[in-house]
Amino acid sequence: MTTQRKWLLSVMGVLGLVTLVLLMTGGWVLIEGTLQATSDRDFCTTCHSMEPFASAYAEDVHGGRNPRGLRVACVDCHLPHESPLQFLAAKVKTGIRDGCGARIGLPGAGLDRSTRPSCRIRL
Repeated sequence: MTTQRKWLLSVMGVLGLVTLVLLMTGGWVLIEGTLQATSDRDFCTTCHSMEPFASAYAEDVHGGRNPRGLRVACVDCHLPHESPLQFLAAKVKTGIRDGCGARIGLPGAGLDRSTRPSCRIRL
């Protein structure tokens, strides 16, 4: 193998590694940004079926009506936190069920609490 060919393979290897790192970083930033954007109260209450819950939340200790003024995100109580994979799977399942269910008019879409873990956050 010639010196020029070795140099070319080395450059291609480094460029491939840099590209892989950039793709992984970009994917992580995209996923994290999406999770953050879809985990707050404003997103969770965009459906008209959630308006009563948004009003109750605003007046509750979870919505900031507590001595410290702390607010709890919907996902803090309504999704599991045992592992990132379990959290993501539950978020996708809930999003599909509630989003599609509300659009096609499934009874109780967005209101199922049978899979919700108990709230472990103390204000």
